Amino acid sequence: MSNLNINSLFSESYQQSRERFLTTMKDKGAEILSLLHPDEGPNMTPLYMDVASLKRAGNKQGIVLVSGTHGPEGFCGAACQNYMVERGGLAKLLETVNVFFIHGHNPFGFAWNRRFTENNVDLNRNYADFEESQSFLNVDYLEISDLIHPHDLTEECFDQIKLWISERGASAFHQVALSGQRVDPDGILYGGVHGEWSNTMIRSVLPGLLGNLDDVVVIDIHSGLGDYGVGEIFSVYQNHDPRQAVLAQWYDDLIARNDSSNDANASGASEQYVTDGDFCSALTEILPQTTVYAFALEYGTVEFDRVFQALVRENFAYHKYGLDDDRTLKAGQRLRDCFYINSPEWKELVITRFEDILVKTLRGLQKLSGD
Repeated sequence: MSNLNINSLFSESYQQSRERFLTTMKDKGAEILSLLHPDEGPNMTPLYMDVASLKRAGNKQGIVLVSGTHGPEGFCGAACQNYMVERGGLAKLLETVNVFFIHGHNPFGFAWNRRFTENNVDLNRNYADFEESQSFLNVDYLEISDLIHPHDLTEECFDQIKLWISERGASAFHQVALSGQRVDPDGILYGGVHGEWSNTMIRSVLPGLLGNLDDVVVIDIHSGLGDYGVGEIFSVYQNHDPRQAVLAQWYDDLIARNDSSNDANASGASEQYVTDGDFCSALTEILPQTTVYAFALEYGTVEFDRVFQALVRENFAYHKYGLDDDRTLKAGQRLRDCFYINSPEWKELVITRFEDILVKTLRGLQKLSGD
């Protein structure tokens, strides 16, 4: 596949990405459900979570591709969705497997270049049982909250974070800063205290779409952590869960680690930390009659320090200056540049790895069905 063809799979704005997605899906005869978000995007653009379905009667297996859980990470995810529809052997696939696409899981963040939702909530920390999850407040986050979301953001804040890491260790920092928290609504990776709009929409839509299928693979596509252009699979299942053995058999060395989180850690390595409320884990409860094999596919972009600082700076600008202030928009663009590398080399790496994972997924589903 030429770089020119690969470039055409990627978009440069949420609106462009959505229009491309809808046009492609309509051309393929997909059923499309467009869920209107209560907020607007730049220039008062309407925002939607779009759910497209390509089905054949009698199929009992499905694949779901999700883009935009973390806002501008959707540029990478949507390109993979475009590839699957346009060049992934769709006609052959639909002989045995139904295919579903969720474009703009977090449309507000996608449109405004925010990792978080309209309520500053990390959607991948929001799929929690809020009646049972209050024990996962992560009060230790308060130790560093003044550094991550200070009144005035200076280089000294980042120096103090590095000092904290040197004294307490990188592992402790990963757990405190990255696992999610429910104690600082203005901070980063805030999980919220109730389900976000996107969470509510997913819970209302997915059972009707997928509940009659036997086996479903859900691939939630992310970017921003790990080695440049490398796509790694982050499983949410423990070793005693039979689904972990299935994924290990299907994907082998593409699986980065096995723990209860589906975000890569700060170094891009496979160090464990515990999270609460991630999307993939919640699917077992959302689809109780279906065997779900869900994982995050995470593509590396730039070094972690750059990603983390961009995240902190964008969050600071958002709260200090407002959503549509030029300083916030510029900070959002810099954050987007950490999640989406606009270079032919990186794009080719993304699509090549996705093609490999798609082949392995289809092969695995065939084994489950006995074909």
